[in-house]
Amino acid sequence: MDKATIAKNFSRHAHTYDMHSHVQKRMACELLGMTGDKPVNKILEIGSGTGNYTLLLQEKFINSEIKAVDISDRMIEVAAGKING
Repeated sequence: MDKATIAKNFSRHAHTYDMHSHVQKRMACELLGMTGDKPVNKILEIGSGTGNYTLLLQEKFINSEIKAVDISDRMIEVAAGKING
């Protein structure tokens, strides 16, 4: 599958993704537990999806600059809506 098709498929389902991403949410929590407690200035999250892990990172690393990117523009829009309220 090419990148354009992947982006199109994720974008098409961005609005319902969270209803079916139970494994991803569980893994985000486990991954967060592996980050340690050392302060971090900048974080790059690749494949941020709808922003579930981004929110966890914001809560843990309050003073960090977080750059979240995803192949799907629509996923980024959903994530921005969560993060910006």
